[in-house]
Amino acid sequence: RALQRKGFVDRSTKARSLTLTKTRKPKHLSLSLSIPILGRISAGLPLLAEANVEGQFQMDPGLLPRGTGGHAPFGLRVKGDSMIDAGILEDDLLVVKQTETARIGDIVVALVEDEATVKYLHLGEKTIELRPANKKYKVQRYPYDQVKIQGVVVALHRSM
Repeated sequence: RALQRKGFVDRSTKARSLTLTKTRKPKHLSLSLSIPILGRISAGLPLLAEANVEGQFQMDPGLLPRGTGGHAPFGLRVKGDSMIDAGILEDDLLVVKQTETARIGDIVVALVEDEATVKYLHLGEKTIELRPANKKYKVQRYPYDQVKIQGVVVALHRSM
C-alpha cells in the first residue's frame, strides 16, 4: 500500500496482484532542484579542473541529506576509477555541497595547487591525506596549506 501511495506500483482487484507503474516516476517526487554540471573531476590522480558548465540535471531536493542547505549544490562528472570501491564509477555525476570544511572520512572535492580530485578525507600528523577507494592507487599526502576543500559529495547520479 505504501508503494501504491508513492506511485511506484498499481494494484488490481486480484489478490496479491501488483504491477509497476509505466511512468516509473513516483507521484510524490517533484524534480524541482536544477543542479548545474560544472565539469569533470578526477577520481584518479589529480587533474586540472575543467570549470565549464556542461549542462544541468533535475533532482528531487528530498533525496539530498539534511543539512545540505546554504550554497546550492553543483554537479561534477567523474573521470577515473580511484573511487570504484566507494561505488563511484567513471561518468557518474557527483552532487557536491559547496563548503570549505569537511569531517574526517567524508568524500570531498579537494583542490591541490589548481588540480582537483575526489577522495576520502583523513588527517595525518602533519598532513592532509586524500585516500582513494581503489587499491591500485596510493594515499596522497599534502601539507595543510596545499589543500583547499571545495565541497563534500552528498549524492550520486548514475545514468543507465
